Amino acid sequence: MSASAGRTTRLFSRRDRAVIAAASIAMLLVELDWFALNLMLPVIARDFGTPATNLQWLVSGYMLTLGALMIVGGRAADLYGRRRIIVLGLTGFAVMSVVCSAARNAAWLTAGRVVQGMTAALVLPIAVAVVTAHFRDGRQGRAVGTVLAFSAVGTALGPFVGGSFAELVSWRAVFLLNVP
Repeated sequence: MSASAGRTTRLFSRRDRAVIAAASIAMLLVELDWFALNLMLPVIARDFGTPATNLQWLVSGYMLTLGALMIVGGRAADLYGRRRIIVLGLTGFAVMSVVCSAARNAAWLTAGRVVQGMTAALVLPIAVAVVTAHFRDGRQGRAVGTVLAFSAVGTALGPFVGGSFAELVSWRAVFLLNVP
């Protein structure tokens, strides 16, 4: 076996696994939160006494700010450091999750979701960039694949978690999943 082949099959160290885990959990939560809300709209509408169609901005506002600001998040990471920006994004995401869970009306919740979309724009593009920068060898593909797999798991679990929490616990509890 050549030296380069030995390096490409090297196992992940404890630090490597921590980097992958942090990025994976960040991606999972952002995706889960996004897709969990769709099934909660009728429950939220009933709680606030408004038609569910009036709550579409809970989903659209989050998506628009996330999509529009991903490039800004990436650039901020280039200027100020990936770690600093992703920590800022995750902290903001957790804080806005608490704000959303405490919303007293649809306007408050919508504003919280829009700001939460802004903070997610600091997480989503940077999580993969952190992993890509950390691994400069043959393990990079596996590491990035793991992070993206967790993102897909969040997408798949989102409707299940949202529906289950809305039915069995509370729509507010879904937001509190993001805090720890």
